[in-house]
Amino acid sequence: MILSVLRGLLRVFFRRVEVVGADHVPPAGAAVFAPNHPNSLLDPLVLFATVPRPVATLAAEPLFRKPVLGWVMRSLGAIPVYRREDSADRSQNRGTFTAARAYLAGGGAIAIFPEGVSHDDPSLRPIRTGAARIALGVTGVSEIILVPAGLFYTDRARFRSSVLVCFGPPIRVTPSAVLTEGEPPVDEVQALTSRLEAALGRLVLQADERRALQLVTAAERIFTTAEDGPANLRTVLRRRQRIVDQYARLRARDPARVRELETRVRRYQRWLKATGLEHEHLPPSGFRPLRVTGMMAIALLALVVLLPLATVGIVLHFPAWHLTRWIARRMHARSGRGEDVLGTMKLMVGLVLYPLTWLAVAAAGWLVGGWRGAMIAGAVGPLTGALALRFRWRFAQLTSILRGILLVLFGTRLYRELLAERRRLRDEFASLEDVTADPAGATPGTGDREEAHAG
Repeated sequence: MILSVLRGLLRVFFRRVEVVGADHVPPAGAAVFAPNHPNSLLDPLVLFATVPRPVATLAAEPLFRKPVLGWVMRSLGAIPVYRREDSADRSQNRGTFTAARAYLAGGGAIAIFPEGVSHDDPSLRPIRTGAARIALGVTGVSEIILVPAGLFYTDRARFRSSVLVCFGPPIRVTPSAVLTEGEPPVDEVQALTSRLEAALGRLVLQADERRALQLVTAAERIFTTAEDGPANLRTVLRRRQRIVDQYARLRARDPARVRELETRVRRYQRWLKATGLEHEHLPPSGFRPLRVTGMMAIALLALVVLLPLATVGIVLHFPAWHLTRWIARRMHARSGRGEDVLGTMKLMVGLVLYPLTWLAVAAAGWLVGGWRGAMIAGAVGPLTGALALRFRWRFAQLTSILRGILLVLFGTRLYRELLAERRRLRDEFASLEDVTADPAGATPGTGDREEAHAG
């Protein structure tokens, strides 16, 4: 029941959830999932929603002391981890490892975030040895399946953004004979940890500095919007990985060219911002009358149909929406943490304010029409909220079309200059050893069905 609710929340929070490498997920038997950790509590939620079997996650012990969150953690079978960052007694991790190994020995699956902590660094943090120690130290089973998993968010702090989950080829682990202190040999632990780190590195987007990721993000959007049709998230990630590689090589070989590219990309972005446009507002094939008319007709029809109930939803949910943003940002500012916790804070605040909104609506319905009125009003709240989200998306789509048309009508020269500069930038990035080659190819580690072995 709780898992179903969490999966429903995920579908509300994210507009799009894509999964690559689902065939690498073992349907049964002892398995350890090892994802990267860029987005605090949203990461385990994404994992719960995309792994088609129960998974017990290892989570920081302080979370179990939270009034509601602790109950959710225990209900999901989560196992507490005692970390140095929390000033905890790390000797209690012996019990953590014992519980995790017992779960695996019974044929269950666990998830452990090998970086140890969520963060907003541009690259993976050093991988800790916990996953390897647990897998190698299990007794009573002949094999453990270790599955690296890459989580990629288009905008981790933004409501209604998208997330991609990449499951890599599994690493088959043969448990080792534990030593007298109850731990597997150190050399085997280090070897398996290194293999996991390499596998995970192929599934995620990382660079040595934030500036590089900002340039890569802008470059990839230029590629995507210079082509007809949206790219799936696997293509987006693959393309960004390739551009990161080329950026690093070019910066070492020709830093002046890198600086020139950065300057041109920033100028292009300033042009867009000055016109109130986004990359997606400039279709490469132009605004063809028939196509634009059809899109506008569909958008307008949807807006007209949705308008009555969507208006009710907007009015009812505006206080909760505004307060969720304000409170989450205040909490984030006080925490001193990076953007990796902002999305989680928005979700946690929203989980309180939106149900309170629906309860208030149901209470108003009860005052007016008794229990029947309460039931009707209770259904109106969530329904109108969903329609308001749909209305908002359609309205943004129509606004995008109109902005582009206005630019064509009243700023034809600027429109042509923007299209021309985007083509030139795309060609410039493509010339960096053809970074657009095989853009739809599988993300490294997700299309290869060969299995690595360890232990």
